[in-house]
Amino acid sequence: MTLIRPAEPEDFERLYPLFLGFNEPRPSKETFRRLFVRRWGNVDDPFGYLLEDEGQPVGFLGTLFSRREIGGREEKFCNLTTWIVAPDHRSEGLSLLSRVLNRAATTFTNFTGVKVAPILRRFGFQTLDERARVLLPLPLAGSGEISLDPDRIAPHLDDHDRRILEDHRPFAFPHVLLRRGDEYTYLLVKTVRRKRLPLAEVHYLSHPAVFARLAPGLLGRLCLRLGVFGLLVGEHYLAGQTTRLPGATIPQRIPRLFRSVSVPRQAMDTLYSELQVLDL
Repeated sequence: MTLIRPAEPEDFERLYPLFLGFNEPRPSKETFRRLFVRRWGNVDDPFGYLLEDEGQPVGFLGTLFSRREIGGREEKFCNLTTWIVAPDHRSEGLSLLSRVLNRAATTFTNFTGVKVAPILRRFGFQTLDERARVLLPLPLAGSGEISLDPDRIAPHLDDHDRRILEDHRPFAFPHVLLRRGDEYTYLLVKTVRRKRLPLAEVHYLSHPAVFARLAPGLLGRLCLRLGVFGLLVGEHYLAGQTTRLPGATIPQRIPRLFRSVSVPRQAMDTLYSELQVLDL
């Protein structure tokens, strides 16, 4: 007889052999253990749900909960991660998903599920961005400040952005501030490769109108400091803003999915997720 129950930190050692079923490159054991550290949710939020057969783990779906201020109100988020079921119990995998999605008043996200995207779309998930922009620097030297030091960035941020910075200090995602006078745009990025070229993929971007004004003159210096050729930006982050930067529009390689009845697409990003916790 199988049973689904909330996973606890003490379940990790018994669960870990299941995680070895993920294809390479696979996070290390200690990296996987980060899924069982309390971070942004309430103490009652589960780390995930465990499928057991006669007491033995045969399936798992991780849940990274957070509470965020969106549009002046608190919203509850749940990032789905590390969904794996033993081959002889695959038919019960949807039971794990249904158990999670039954939670009310929650915005759900999944940012790495290439194989499970068709299933999630059947449950009402939407694609955050079908396309992304590759923005390349101009040979311009514009006025303004660039900072990559969280300690120097924090005093210039509003309360909303400062909370994001503090919540993501532990992770290997560079923080970026572009500032001129009293206006700023704040980004969290991660270096990725597209056709062997290093790009800084944007996972959060505040004040897109300011970004559009500052980026043409500052992107060259920023790319040098990050060691990349340009920025990879999902179209929704730009909020319809245009820049003078050259570049191209490309399809999103990995679907970034979300399901929400209260958070609009333009307020979504890919933070508070396995991308940061598992350094994906």
